[in-house]
Amino acid sequence: MNFKSAIFYFFIILFISSCGRFENGVNVDSWNPELAAPLAYSSVGVEDILENFNEDGNILIDPDNLIRLIYKSEFYEVGSADVLEIIPSNTFILTDTIRKYVLTNSANLRIDKIKLKEGNLFYQIGWFGGGIVDVNLRVLESYDDEGNSFETDIVVNGLLNQGLIDIRGYEMRPDNDTVTFIYDARKRSDGSKVIFNNTFSLQFQDIVSTFAQGYLGPAPYPSTRDSIAIDIFDFIKEGSISFENPTVQWRVQNSFGFPIRAGVDFLNAVRRDGGVIPLGNLDLQNGVNFNYPSLSEIGQTKETYYEFNAENSNVEDIIGQPIELVDYKVNPWANPDGDETITGFLTDSSSIGFDVTVDLPFYGKANGFTVADTFDFDLTSMDVDIVDHATLKVVSENGFPTDIDVQFYFLNEDNVIFDSLYTPAARVFKAAPIDNNGYVTEKAVAITETYFDSSRWKRLFNNAKSAIAETKVTSLNNGDTSVGIYTDYKMDFRMGMIAGIDPE
Repeated sequence: MNFKSAIFYFFIILFISSCGRFENGVNVDSWNPELAAPLAYSSVGVEDILENFNEDGNILIDPDNLIRLIYKSEFYEVGSADVLEIIPSNTFILTDTIRKYVLTNSANLRIDKIKLKEGNLFYQIGWFGGGIVDVNLRVLESYDDEGNSFETDIVVNGLLNQGLIDIRGYEMRPDNDTVTFIYDARKRSDGSKVIFNNTFSLQFQDIVSTFAQGYLGPAPYPSTRDSIAIDIFDFIKEGSISFENPTVQWRVQNSFGFPIRAGVDFLNAVRRDGGVIPLGNLDLQNGVNFNYPSLSEIGQTKETYYEFNAENSNVEDIIGQPIELVDYKVNPWANPDGDETITGFLTDSSSIGFDVTVDLPFYGKANGFTVADTFDFDLTSMDVDIVDHATLKVVSENGFPTDIDVQFYFLNEDNVIFDSLYTPAARVFKAAPIDNNGYVTEKAVAITETYFDSSRWKRLFNNAKSAIAETKVTSLNNGDTSVGIYTDYKMDFRMGMIAGIDPE
């Protein structure tokens, strides 16, 4: 059964096991015409009942001991390598022995400092003058860990010369986003100076930075669409259950060192019948700003929490609705205001990630909230001919502020219902009273009995192949009163049987 931890599963199992106890635990020689026997006792708390109603979510207990159902999305994360190509792989020509080169493609991007973790300079030199040429290449604004400017030597010999220059580990400090390349080329034969006429080109390749500082935007980040399954309503056969004060919470973790704002294209609650309830507010339309670390907090992660609730959104529109999932799409944007005076940073480990949580407090109303499931119930192997009649009695003490009606339908091998445990369904658990603060003051006691005459008893045991367990939950005052479910609430029940014996 999907809700095997519920109290009603215990109920039917105890009924089945009671028959076995009766058959195997009594001395035939000492039988009386009627035998009364206590069969079982059980005590069940709220977490036992909810455990398997809530396969995709978690049970949370708030400081007041109120039960909450928590459904959370996967954590979506975007790293620095996914969001920004700081130094593009453009090919540029050294038109003279000195060439100033703007590192970035965008006028909206300014690099003050960048530390290279990986990367190469690809060079290509065409030489048609014959002989060997020694080339010294320098980059004035690029430094090693000891503060020395980048410098390397290239040997040119032949018409086409190309290769890779390893530039990892260097820190580039552009001047107004510009770095200066200088080369000095000399013929090896006589030391005379050579100038390549537009035949010396360079290209940055496979650049990976460990750190970059400057104005790094504005720029869009990869958007994400996700959904959160709400399975509590999957078990409803009929009736309704509503959760008051539901919330949708947005948690963001950001280690990028500049402003990021995210807009939400949509945030929809999708009903089980396919209907859509759009959720939102002005913040969703305008975007939510995320906290970010400053230059003095490099390596730290800042968190942002945003909650959609009844005061700032229309989230209460989902109250009483059989929601199947919450569907949303988020679009983050770096430096959304275009403020170029902001000096930000990123590292190779910078990332931004978020998840969305749907919080359903177990406080609200239930009106005929009905759950049903089918399970095997085959007792044909048991010898019950000696039983003439039987009465099953259940005494319950309910610490929950809800009425609970119970019914079991018995099916034959053709899956046709031929009998039920009660006629009609019995209120096995009576709602406990509450005080002005909504807390249960005492348990409510209920006693139910069902009688099996000889023919009904034997028909049940000879024909039953399966059973449908059905329970109907209604909060106080026929579902008109909102109630809370707290962790200290429990229900107890005792089961006994009086059996008439046929000694023959």
